[in-house]
Amino acid sequence: MIKTLRRWRTWIFNTVAGLAVAVPQILDQLGGVYWGDVISPKYLPYFTLFVLLVNIWMRPRAAVLPDDDEAQR
Repeated sequence: MIKTLRRWRTWIFNTVAGLAVAVPQILDQLGGVYWGDVISPKYLPYFTLFVLLVNIWMRPRAAVLPDDDEAQR
């Protein structure tokens, strides 16, 4: 299970980050939650930058783990 999580970490992170950004706005449009209650508008640029940097940091990594046969080549 850990290997599966390591292979899919970019997809998992992007899904969680996308939900963190999209769900409050959708709920706000539906009259539910104010975006500022979830992440302060003061910190929103930093949160967005964090999401982008982590996404860039994770993308170039190969989905091959060190103990895989492909990694031995």
